[in-house]
Amino acid sequence: MKTQAWWREPTRGQWISFLAAWLGWVMDAFDFTIFLLVMPDIRGLPYNNTGNFSSGFLPVAHAGTVIKPTAKISVDKTEINPGDDVKVSWSTQGADVVTVGGYGPVSASGSMTVKPSETTSYTLTASNSLGVEISTVTVTVVPKKLPPPRSASGRGEGGDFPRPSHRER
Repeated sequence: MKTQAWWREPTRGQWISFLAAWLGWVMDAFDFTIFLLVMPDIRGLPYNNTGNFSSGFLPVAHAGTVIKPTAKISVDKTEINPGDDVKVSWSTQGADVVTVGGYGPVSASGSMTVKPSETTSYTLTASNSLGVEISTVTVTVVPKKLPPPRSASGRGEGGDFPRPSHRER
């Protein structure tokens, strides 16, 4: 009696049936894994079943990767005279809470016009669960320079005080 290798015993049809069944089992296990671990609830409900996601997927607030916040603040003029306007602009990314020092909570990006009476620093603070980012800019208020006093002759020569007129002599 001649012995045959084990893989030669099943017929071609039996091997095809076995491979089809094995592929079906693999695909079924793969689908189960996808539905269980990757896809959100197919009815469009969150996992606590208390509300409806508008598109059947996670809300934007819960999607993606949380990043460390970024913050940038700038002014259109860094030196001004008293009473001049300054435009303060800011932008942030990834922040849950955004504040401008002295002005309280603000939107993630925006601008405002201010009239500082003295040199002032503006501090933008952006924060989320991963940390805090702070950006600062300073506006220097430079007092207006008075023109030099005119001389008695009116040409910048002579003493610091004007000469008395002929009536005062």
